[in-house]
Amino acid sequence: MVTAAELYTVVDRLVAKERQSREQGNFYSSTFDDAAQSAFLAERGIPQSGVDVRLVATVMDLYPQNRKLAGAATRTFAAMAKITSKHLQDIISGEIRPISNALHEHARSRSVNLHIAELIHLTAQTRPDLISDGLIIMPC
Repeated sequence: MVTAAELYTVVDRLVAKERQSREQGNFYSSTFDDAAQSAFLAERGIPQSGVDVRLVATVMDLYPQNRKLAGAATRTFAAMAKITSKHLQDIISGEIRPISNALHEHARSRSVNLHIAELIHLTAQTRPDLISDGLIIMPC
């Protein structure tokens, strides 16, 4: 799970470099909108249909008592959410239950709390339409 989080962190850096390159007007100057970003990620083998999100949620469901796995899985979710708004939407709309369970099961885990806070912060910054009362009070 930690390897998956690292992979998505590296992909996030690649996306940032590509966006910067396109904004500076290097080889091809075009906008790097959601469609272009999805195509860029598809070329690199990142699943677009939410399979990766569901896989992490399934692992969380299989091992709910494992604190280390819960921390790594929430870290993976936080890294995935930075890549595309589709990943963020899939996590917040569909897989909030295992995140909430991890938070309540491992309330003293710094890693779980940190990455859930990061996920909520990212959602508030980029997709405020996905913020719900339940999402806001979940860490309480």
